[in-house]
Amino acid sequence: MSSWPSGDWPSDSAEEGQQDRPTDPNSLGKLSPRGQIIGITPEQTERALKLLSVPFDSLPQVPPFAPFFGYTTQWHKVQVASSLAGFSAEMRRVLTTTEADALAYHRSRCCAISSWSPPLVLATTLYFTWRGRATLRFPFITPDPAKFNPNAFPTASRPFLTGPSAVRLWHGFRFGAYGIVCYFLVKGFVDSYAYTTYLMNVIADPRLKTIRDAAKTVRNQQSVPGTDAIQGAPGYERSTTIGSWSPQQQRQQQQQPAQQSAPQPQDAAQDDDTFLFDDASPVAPTQRQRPKQSSTSYNPSTGQGSAWDRVRSQAIAEQLNQRFEQAGEQTQQRMTDLEAALERFNNKQRRLGGRERTEQPTYGRSEQEKTEQYTYPTSEQEKAYAKEQAQKEFDAMLERERRGEGSSGGRM
Repeated sequence: MSSWPSGDWPSDSAEEGQQDRPTDPNSLGKLSPRGQIIGITPEQTERALKLLSVPFDSLPQVPPFAPFFGYTTQWHKVQVASSLAGFSAEMRRVLTTTEADALAYHRSRCCAISSWSPPLVLATTLYFTWRGRATLRFPFITPDPAKFNPNAFPTASRPFLTGPSAVRLWHGFRFGAYGIVCYFLVKGFVDSYAYTTYLMNVIADPRLKTIRDAAKTVRNQQSVPGTDAIQGAPGYERSTTIGSWSPQQQRQQQQQPAQQSAPQPQDAAQDDDTFLFDDASPVAPTQRQRPKQSSTSYNPSTGQGSAWDRVRSQAIAEQLNQRFEQAGEQTQQRMTDLEAALERFNNKQRRLGGRERTEQPTYGRSEQEKTEQYTYPTSEQEKAYAKEQAQKEFDAMLERERRGEGSSGGRM
């Protein structure tokens, strides 16, 4: 074996690198209960970068001026390592060498683009500040020369500074105002462009097809109602195997039939409900005959079932009773509204009938002769006709109400 750096690289370096390569995604960062990366330490950062088959320096780097604005090499490493650890946690396994290299390359390009936002913000701020120096223009507003005196700060009546010092202070305020506006606009645009480019490259890269398929599977599993609640419940814990969720041993023991387990006096005394209520019986609680516990759901007719089944059945019954009471109150209110509408209709018909009797038209002799053969309805006939029309309308409203109650009852 030749010496470094004059000789060649040792032939067994690849095997040593594979041995140092992490195999557990849980060791790459701090995971949340849902399996997402919420924190990463410097040791975990270096461990995640060991997933790469190429040196970190061969990836796209940030510009030389980036460290002056906080975009240091350590920040760059944390961003790349967080992406590798996050995708490993989502896939429940560590990334392969090909996947890690492709993902690290795209993430490094995203970091390099984002590091250009501070100089662009500074350049844009200087441009707008210099452009409006003659009129002392602020963002979205220009002072009125007739009312504004730039040689006095803050006001001409009570100046704190006067002369060139006041003018320089006004320009400083203008620079700060433009800086705030440009920070949100320019930096937001650059960061959005960088992240969008990163996502598009991840979607289009054929080396990351397995990651896309795994992400789609995880998304479909999370869309199933109750999946997140089951995984986040206290009865579930993270298994020692990679990417698997397993219930606790206590739940496995609860699923076994009660007939197969040998009764123990102490456990029976603790599990029996009668142990909490002493009825002064001379027979010990452990020697009393205990009813058989059924593994089926609670049956109201027989009273069998666990305590949780009884509580659940009572809650469902109370909820149904509340719904029926609400439906009955709504039906009673609608019937009252229908009766009021019918009463208003009858009053309107009475007023119309009285108006026709008081406003009888006068005809000439020839017109009376032409209309002698026509028989006008009497007052009783008018009332009967109005009552019949009101009854028809009331029956139609009841029919519509009955159909509405039927559809609403089917939904409960």
